Amino acid sequence: MKVSHLVTLPKKESTDGSVRISSQLHLSGKNSHDFFFQIPSEIYDHSMESHANHHLLAMLMPAMRVGGKLKVEGVIDPWLLKNLDQFIHYWTRWCPDRLKMIEIEAEEIRPAPRAPEPAMISCFSGGADSLYSYLRAEEDYGIPMKTLMFLHGFDIDIHRHASYQKFAEQYRAWLSARASKVELISLVTNAREVSEKFQLKWGKMAHGIHLAACMHLLTHQHTLGCIPSSDTPSTLIYPWGSTPVTDPLLSTSALSLRHHDCMVSRFGKLLELVKHPDCCRVLRVCHQHQTHTQNCGGCGKCLRSLVAMHVAAEDSWREAFPSVESFEEVMRKIKNTRLDRWMFEQLDDVRNYAWRNRESSLARQLDAMIEEKHWDIMAPSTLWRRLFYDVKVRLYARFPWLIKKS
Repeated sequence: MKVSHLVTLPKKESTDGSVRISSQLHLSGKNSHDFFFQIPSEIYDHSMESHANHHLLAMLMPAMRVGGKLKVEGVIDPWLLKNLDQFIHYWTRWCPDRLKMIEIEAEEIRPAPRAPEPAMISCFSGGADSLYSYLRAEEDYGIPMKTLMFLHGFDIDIHRHASYQKFAEQYRAWLSARASKVELISLVTNAREVSEKFQLKWGKMAHGIHLAACMHLLTHQHTLGCIPSSDTPSTLIYPWGSTPVTDPLLSTSALSLRHHDCMVSRFGKLLELVKHPDCCRVLRVCHQHQTHTQNCGGCGKCLRSLVAMHVAAEDSWREAFPSVESFEEVMRKIKNTRLDRWMFEQLDDVRNYAWRNRESSLARQLDAMIEEKHWDIMAPSTLWRRLFYDVKVRLYARFPWLIKKS
C-alpha cells in the first residue's frame, strides 16, 4: 500500500508582522509539497499548533490523488475523522478518474480546543453570497457573528498584494462605518496554487475544503463556521467544491460548519442586498479587473447582477457599478454578449419576478432577449434536433397528408 506523510512544521515569524503556519505532504515515492497559512501576528494563538485539523483538510485532496494511507504527524479531532470517511466516499464516486480512497492514520486523536463562548466565523469575498450571509446568518443560526474571514489566494491571486490590501481596507472602512462589532481577518494561503499543482479544479473540486481548512485555524475563537452557498439545489451540478451535502462533513467536535441558505437563489440574495445601500457600495462581483476596487460593468457577471439589481429596486446598482451610465447601456451590452448557463438561469429568474410584480415593460424586454439568446447555451446536437423538429412541425401544419397514419 502507498503511504504518504503529512508533517506539521513550526511557525515562522516574519519581519512584516505576520506568522506563517505550514505543513509538508510527503507523497509515496515522490517529492514533498508545502502548504501554508499566513496570518497577522496579533491573531496568532498557540492552539493553532496544538492540532492539525486545518493541515489535514488542506492536503486531503492532494493525498487522494495518490490514494493508499495518509499518516498525519499531529493531533486530529475524532469527529473530523469520522466525518471524513463519508466525505471521501462522496468524492471518490464523483471523481473516480481523479481521486482515490485513502485511509487516514493520526499520530494522536483528541478533540480540538473549544471556544469559550458561542461565536460565528463566515467566509467573506465581498460578493453577493458572502454579503447576504453577513446580513442574515446571525439571525438564521442564533449565534453572534464575530469574524469575517477575507482570504488572499482564493479569488484574488496570491501575488497581487496591492489589490488585496485595497479591498481589505475598503471592507474594514465599510464595517467601521456600520459601527459593526464584526472583525475582518486577513489570511493568506497558497491553497489555489497547491490545487492547480495537483490538477484539482478550483471551482468544481477544491475551494470548499480549503474554506473549511482556513476556518479551522481559528477554532479557538469560534463554535460555528458559515460557508455562504453559491447555488440552489435545483441548479447545482455535482461535483462542486462547496455543497450542502459535503460542507457539514468538514466539521469537528469544536467547530460545526454550515452551508448557509442554499434555498435562496442569487436573485433572492440581491433582493435582500438592495435594502442596504452601503452593502451595494462594496459589492464585488467582477473578477475581470483584479487591480481595481470597482466592478467593470461589462463582463457577464457584472451584467447579470446589474439587471437583477435594477429589477429588485430601480437604479440600486449605481452604487456597485459607478462606471455604468444607464440601464439602456446594460441591455445593449447584453445583446452583444454570449450568455453562459449561469447567466441565462439568473436572467430567467429575474424575468419571472418582473412579470409577477407587474413590471410588464421590463419583463417584455427580458422576454425578447432571453428568446433571442437562448441559442447560446444549447449544445450543437440539441440545436440541430430542435431545428429539425421545428421544420417538421411546419411541414405537417402545411401538408397534413404527410403525417403517417397509424
